[in-house]
Amino acid sequence: MKRISKLLQKAWHFVTYDIWRITDNELSRSKSLLLNFLKIILLSLRGFSNNALQTKAAALTYFTLLSFVPMLAVIMAIANGFGYQSILKSQLFDYFPGQRAFLEKAIGFSETYLATLNNEVIVGVGLAFLLYTVFSLLSAIERMFNDIWQVSKDRSFARKLTDYLSIFIFIPILLTLSSGTSIFLSTFFHLFQEYHFISPIAGILLKILPFIITIFMFTAIYVFIPNTKVRFSHAFYAGIVVGFAFQCFQFLYISGQLWVTRYSSIYGSFAALPLFLLWLDLSWLITLFGAKLAFAGQNVRQFDFEQDSKRTSRRFKDFTAIVLMTIIVKQFEDGELLRTSEELSAESGIPPVLTQSELNRLTDAGLLVETSSASRDKTIQYMPAFDIHKISVGLVLKKLDELGNENFKVDTDNRFLDEWVKTLDAKEAMFNSSKDVLLMDMK
Repeated sequence: MKRISKLLQKAWHFVTYDIWRITDNELSRSKSLLLNFLKIILLSLRGFSNNALQTKAAALTYFTLLSFVPMLAVIMAIANGFGYQSILKSQLFDYFPGQRAFLEKAIGFSETYLATLNNEVIVGVGLAFLLYTVFSLLSAIERMFNDIWQVSKDRSFARKLTDYLSIFIFIPILLTLSSGTSIFLSTFFHLFQEYHFISPIAGILLKILPFIITIFMFTAIYVFIPNTKVRFSHAFYAGIVVGFAFQCFQFLYISGQLWVTRYSSIYGSFAALPLFLLWLDLSWLITLFGAKLAFAGQNVRQFDFEQDSKRTSRRFKDFTAIVLMTIIVKQFEDGELLRTSEELSAESGIPPVLTQSELNRLTDAGLLVETSSASRDKTIQYMPAFDIHKISVGLVLKKLDELGNENFKVDTDNRFLDEWVKTLDAKEAMFNSSKDVLLMDMK
């Protein structure tokens, strides 16, 4: 038992601490890939508690339930305008076979709601309410995804208007195209059914088509919903995992419809609602886990030395700030391309999380400014905030030392006047030392 306990302690220490101190350049490519895969899984699982995915899923379930009929009304109205409302209905029933009863009632409500908009007096108010409800739901979804991706700013109102309207225009079109694709493949293989080798291929393609559509649907969600640059490869890998998980969940849910008879005896015709809520909550949980998976895959290196970075000494923080400022000043002097946080971390060897923390500190102190370039996918880069001929080691340390709030009710005028003056004198003596040098003159 003691040996087992020690092994478990070592394993726990490895996955929570040691693994984050191993960098890619210390391992072979195959081992590095395996290690990064393990890190991604650990980060994704950690997101369940740190990002409260269950709570987010419950919140989105509530928002979706309130917005479901107005959202469906908007989609049906767009589909009706293009002339394929009936195709859209059949596709919805095919994609969500376990929710047929609920969808039939929701579509009935949405059609009734759209019929009331024929009255010219209420058409403006009705459309405004529809759009507000739909935009509120999409804004809530975006906020949840931004929180997972650690993005503090949502889209601007103008971008929300264009992006959200695009989503609702393309949803019925894509559903119709997928239906057309299924019909085309079925017809095509039927014409060549006398060729025996085609039949197995046809069966396989028609069976995996829903998986392929679901995978690309989730991939598109992970690429376009967060208000940040998401690499397609990481969104696609997450889409594959979540697409298969969602299809398996659909299969298990439909297989468990035997429980509907028990719910019907309790709730009657109202049984569709609690089952729909359960399905909706688990679907959002799977979707949010995929977002966390995509985030972990794209940012796995940002968590190297994470725990050590939280306990970094002030001396080492100041040292890393000087190193980063020196690199930025010298590359600016030489007219080189501006560096991103990842590039500065790779060039200096400073852990990514500590690099970003110090860049934020230098920016807040007014020593650096953030900029972006369209040629580099609008990624954030850093440049000196003022004349590099004035940036010295002493100035950087002084600016960082003065960063923050000093407005506290401590008596620095009388009781602690001597301590305050001596502290300032010692700081000035250090910052204005004759040994102070410009960063551009550093070796």
